[in-house]
Amino acid sequence: MKLPLERGAKYGLIGLNATTNVKAPLDLGNGFLAVPGNALDLPDYWRKWLGTLRTDEIQEASLLLVAVGASERPKVLDRENETLTSRVDALFSGLLIAARPSFEGTGSRISGANVDGTIDVRSLGETVRVVRPDGFGWAHIHEGELRRAAELALRIEAFHTQPPTNRFLLSRTLATFFKALTERVLDERIHQFVRAVDGIIRSSGNREFRDRCRTLMTGDTDVCRELYLIRNATEHFRHWSADLEPQLPPREDLHRLFRRAHESEALARYAVTRVLDRPDLWGTLADDQVTAFWNKPEDERIAKWGERLDLAAAMEGFNTCFLPPMA
Repeated sequence: MKLPLERGAKYGLIGLNATTNVKAPLDLGNGFLAVPGNALDLPDYWRKWLGTLRTDEIQEASLLLVAVGASERPKVLDRENETLTSRVDALFSGLLIAARPSFEGTGSRISGANVDGTIDVRSLGETVRVVRPDGFGWAHIHEGELRRAAELALRIEAFHTQPPTNRFLLSRTLATFFKALTERVLDERIHQFVRAVDGIIRSSGNREFRDRCRTLMTGDTDVCRELYLIRNATEHFRHWSADLEPQLPPREDLHRLFRRAHESEALARYAVTRVLDRPDLWGTLADDQVTAFWNKPEDERIAKWGERLDLAAAMEGFNTCFLPPMA
């Protein structure tokens, strides 16, 4: 395996089949690296255990996310490896938050060490299966997004080191956001993204959700009311557009579903990013403080929240020409 790893160091690695323009290893700081593909060379015994197809899939990864660290026991698979695997998981999560995914499916999760000058593999698994709905063209993962992912990874690590008391809602918000990224059924996907946002907003219905979204975004927030109506219909096992007006012909209705799926993702991604970037909001949105925050006048909430999302700008690249023919 050809990795920029010092003798005696350990690593956690996630290999992705992603579109990227990264051509050389990037030091992202704090023990994080991004390495272009063709750096994986699994030992022969892994090929024997896994089979040629699985081994080739791993070795053809086009982008490697890596967390590295010094080790006192490079020959042993232990808690050091677990820590580095958790760290590269945070980097992967940071990338999912930093931008709309430019990959789909599972990534290969690997851990090992540089033992006496040879980089070995000690454990092998997979990430969650990420789903990327149609509607936008594929874009390359670039250096800026990877550096942003590393920043967010540090925020994620810092958040998880906070005392668990009083952060149940924000913890569930993060977990629900990542769960939504794995959902292929679009109305269920919207359902989960709206739940993630509502973990912050704490609304009691579609109109309150719409009104409170004005703290998070500029422009017409009636789309947020529609997102909440879709969430409700899905929650109660009704057709996703049952409560929407106007009712549309099937093809146009499906186009609307794709658009709403991307709008819910953009809103949830922005909200999660904002919270992670602002540790001062962690106390404001704590379980016993969040109601007081939303009881404040809107202008005070906006001032505390800060820069808001321009949802129209976030959706500029959406085009029905990217949707499958049956849509």
